[in-house]
Amino acid sequence: MLPSNIISYKVRKILGGLISLILLIIMPFCYQHDNLEVKSLLAQADRAVIYLHDYDAQNPYQAIGTLNASEIQHFGFKDSSPTLSDTCGYQGTLHFFNYRTSLLKIQFNTQEDCQQLTYFLNGRLHHHSWNRHTLATLKQKIQQGFEEEMASK
Repeated sequence: MLPSNIISYKVRKILGGLISLILLIIMPFCYQHDNLEVKSLLAQADRAVIYLHDYDAQNPYQAIGTLNASEIQHFGFKDSSPTLSDTCGYQGTLHFFNYRTSLLKIQFNTQEDCQQLTYFLNGRLHHHSWNRHTLATLKQKIQQGFEEEMASK
């Protein structure tokens, strides 16, 4: 027969391993709680309107395109937050809607040295950098908006 202290040692080792495994699985979700709220809002959106800012123009906010529900489903940003650059202005704003209800407004910049987005949620300022797919989609929509504007003149 094995002494009871050897059995309890093995039980403690197994329990310690299981607890460590559970913590390894659960911990990543604890650090993403801010992103879960914004992702939940984006999941409710059926469209987003893209506005470009030109403060020198007569109409400083110009709607130049939209994202449909399918494009919004693929909308994403990096979970790691870069340092917010105060030297970069904002190129535009994305307004996310569910039918007529405004869900979220995200200020953005897609220029090479200033690729960032910011939004207020629950009284806190959040900032992130783009994921490649979303950045490419947004740049394409902006380019299409410019081309359509030039064609209409």
